[in-house]
Amino acid sequence: AYIHDIPGETLQRIVPNTNHSVENRLEEMIQGLVAWNQMHLNGVARPVIEWQLSTTGELIVSSDQTPLVAKLWQANNPDGRDFRQQTLGDQAWRESIIDATQDGDYHVSVAKPETGWTAYLVELTYPGIAGIPQVYTTSVFVTPDEHPFEVEDPLDSPKAIYYWQEQLNQAMVGSPLEYDLATLQALLPFRVFGEYIRDIQTLSDYLNTPGPERNCIAARLSVAADQQGWYTTLYAYEDQNFKFWQIYDLAEHLYATDQPRLAGGVCQLLTRH
Repeated sequence: AYIHDIPGETLQRIVPNTNHSVENRLEEMIQGLVAWNQMHLNGVARPVIEWQLSTTGELIVSSDQTPLVAKLWQANNPDGRDFRQQTLGDQAWRESIIDATQDGDYHVSVAKPETGWTAYLVELTYPGIAGIPQVYTTSVFVTPDEHPFEVEDPLDSPKAIYYWQEQLNQAMVGSPLEYDLATLQALLPFRVFGEYIRDIQTLSDYLNTPGPERNCIAARLSVAADQQGWYTTLYAYEDQNFKFWQIYDLAEHLYATDQPRLAGGVCQLLTRH
């Protein structure tokens, strides 16, 4: 999940049985925000919560602080992979108390439903200041981890780094080719390897400097220019289609694990079509 890619301290709370306005659980939500803010203002350490989904489908949640209570929330939709309040109502998500194992972690296994999909998350409640509890959650997981239909973006003609270098450099000297500066700026912002490319000068600095970043920037520009999409199938092997997002995610992972040259090579594959 993207939350693990956010630098620094990161906590989240997903509130079941409500909508984006949180109108039916607003007071509870505000109390949680106040509790977090009080901990921060008073310099009190917030819990560090980590989780991972094993290859067997077991969710393992760990924390450096002992919560007051841990709950498993889950909801089933027999007809689709949609767990919103407007679809299932405000009573669809059911809670149950879960206990820690001897190692202090929480192990959760949610069975695949006979029909449809089941979504679930773990919620941890911790003591706070002035009696206001802190409440945090994991991300949402779904079983079976598959989609009811295939999403496919069209493949046009993604351009490699040298194309974008020429487009940008010519636009910057007042002799634009297919893209002028305003059109190039409209393709921004986007993030590459944790850094946001927000303006033309930053884009120029990266594109004209050798390194893995510029290969991935070329791939992102091709997406922003609708030459391909996150769900474009780029490669197929036997019965499996590999989408743009899967290959790009591999590049991000390689870069994060100190393999920048491999990351740049993977991004080159994203524009060779």
